[in-house]
Order: sequence, then structure tokens, then C-alpha cells
Amino acid sequence: MKRISSQLPSYDSSYYLRLHEWQLNQQNNKIAAQSRIKDLRDDPLAAARSVRLQSAILRSDQYASNTAALQESLASSEGQLRSAMDVLQRIRELGVQGANGIYDAAQLAYMGEEVDQLLAELVTIGNARDESGNYLFSGTAVRTEPFRLTRGRVPGGASDLVVEVDYLGNDGGNPVEVTEGTAISTVMSGNRAFWAEQQQLYATVDATQYRVQAD
Repeated sequence: MKRISSQLPSYDSSYYLRLHEWQLNQQNNKIAAQSRIKDLRDDPLAAARSVRLQSAILRSDQYASNTAALQESLASSEGQLRSAMDVLQRIRELGVQGANGIYDAAQLAYMGEEVDQLLAELVTIGNARDESGNYLFSGTAVRTEPFRLTRGRVPGGASDLVVEVDYLGNDGGNPVEVTEGTAISTVMSGNRAFWAEQQQLYATVDATQYRVQAD
């Protein structure tokens, strides 16, 4: 014959009351936090899925922020390039007119002077700065003036004209990720923006076997 304690029902009732109180407290905490998962142990699988989704949301927010910053920084460059296209269009018109063979030497000299002024204007555009004082077309060397203009005597010219333009910036980029696996540079190098073809280096010494040891 087994003996049953008379206090056992009381213990059971107390236990279940505390259990329900704890469960009620948990539900109240979730309602207050507006989240079904308050602790990872509540639902480990759902918690892991939630962490992945939160990470994706944070990445999307960062991509949106990067895109907005890119649009702002490249807007100035786009405006300067549009101005450069207008200048180049005028230079092209003068080149076509001068090649017609119907103008005398004095008229051609005037055209040459205008082309010289337009070339100087192009250099000014290439040396444009943004609102922070950084050069737009010097690559990552944003504090270096990208283009240096050299004037000199030209046969048939009445005064010193543009004879050379040197690019002093670099070809570096500052890539910013806008989507997963896709990055766009926030800076633009002048040698890519204004040169019609890739630059080449020439030397009087045969360097075909030379290998660069460092960047």
C-alpha cells in the first residue's frame, strides 16, 4: 500500500500557478517588445532566420545610402562633362569650317585663337572642384590639380598658344558597393574622362623584358 502525501495537490497547484504566471509574463514582454522572439531560445530556427533578414535589411539600407552619396558626388562631374561636350562641339565646328578651304589666313588665325581659348576652357573644366574643394577629375589624388596647361610659340601664331596639357592626377578609384558584388567609383580620373583612347608609354630603351616589382 502506497502512501500519498496530502500536500502533493497543493504543491502541484502552486507549480502550475507559477508556470502560468511565468508564461503570462513572457507573453506580456513579447507584446511590449512587439516581437514574438525575445530570446534566441524561444525559437532558434526563427531567430536565425530573423538575423539573416535583419542583415539583408541593413545591407539594403547601406546600398541605398551609398547610391544617394554617389548620385550627389557624380552630379557635379556630370555637369562639368556636359559643359566639356559643348566646348568640344564648338571645336569640331571650327575644325570643319577651317577645312573647307574658303577662308583666308587672317580668318584661319581668328579660328585658331578661338580654338586656343576653347582648349584653355577645357582645361579649366578639367580642373573643376566640388563643394568640398576636391578636384573632380584627379582620381583619388583629390588635392592635386589634375591638368597642367603649357603655352608656347606655334608656327603662324601671333602669340603664345596651348602646346601641351599634362595630366597630374592618377587612375585610382574609390569603389562603393551599390548592390551585392557591384561597386561604382565615387571619383573619376581625368585621363579616362577626357582622353579618347587609352594612354601608352614610350621609351627609347627596350623594356620588353622588364617586370614591375611593386605597385
